Amino acid sequence: LQKKRKMKIVAITTILAAAIGSVIAAPAMIWQKGASSGMHSSESVGFTSLLSNTLKSSPESLASVVFVVNRHEDGLDGLSHLAATGSIPKTQSKIDQAAVYHHVTGVQTHASVVFDAKKAADDISKIKLHEVPEKLELLETSKNTDIIIVEVKSQESRNTIDDAIVAAIEHPQVGVVIVTAQRSTDEVALERDFIQLERQRVLQKNVVSQHRRRLEDAGNEEASGVYYVALTPNIFSGILFFIFFVLVAQIGIGCINQISFSDSYVDKYPSIGREN
Repeated sequence: LQKKRKMKIVAITTILAAAIGSVIAAPAMIWQKGASSGMHSSESVGFTSLLSNTLKSSPESLASVVFVVNRHEDGLDGLSHLAATGSIPKTQSKIDQAAVYHHVTGVQTHASVVFDAKKAADDISKIKLHEVPEKLELLETSKNTDIIIVEVKSQESRNTIDDAIVAAIEHPQVGVVIVTAQRSTDEVALERDFIQLERQRVLQKNVVSQHRRRLEDAGNEEASGVYYVALTPNIFSGILFFIFFVLVAQIGIGCINQISFSDSYVDKYPSIGREN
């Protein structure tokens, strides 16, 4: 029963991990100057590693812009909602120039994206969507190589979002444009369940290992061919000796308790001789 429960936990954990990585993960679109375009990937990718690898491979003389679309009011990721409703036609017309990752996990909040970007570069700028045109104009004169993180709220105008993304893609001083979205509420719930099941699996593994003893005479330093038993010969011998000792002690104490003496004593012994 315990083994079946453990196998069930492992199976559920695997299914949840696959669901998080392939069913409800948010997409990401990347436009990068000098890189191959038109690539589509359906594999599950962590946003932290994707952002770090992309920024490290971008031209050092150009800036990078990351658009993070907030979660939609219905709980879905905002980018999938925009694409499904056709709200960003100009951006979608340039999709053949981008590398598209359909299942990107781990985009928690706008602040977490900033934290991940700081691992790849020192100069980070956090702006709102309406500040994008002004920031792009400053890039033409300052030739700055900052990483610009743009927070896109779900209430923003669809045309404003579309124009800002296209302007960043077409800007000569921008080398990388990344458009992604905050993860959906379903992904958050599934990840919470996944972590809980993973902890339960580890705890179950530790409990099982504590009740097993490895044979001392296995004679194999490697794990191959070694099996586990509930009791080692030494422990089993100790238990048998303890039981034997208790039985002998109980018999001995019982025999000692059977030794008895007279209950009463007299001062004068009975007369010895013929009875009257």
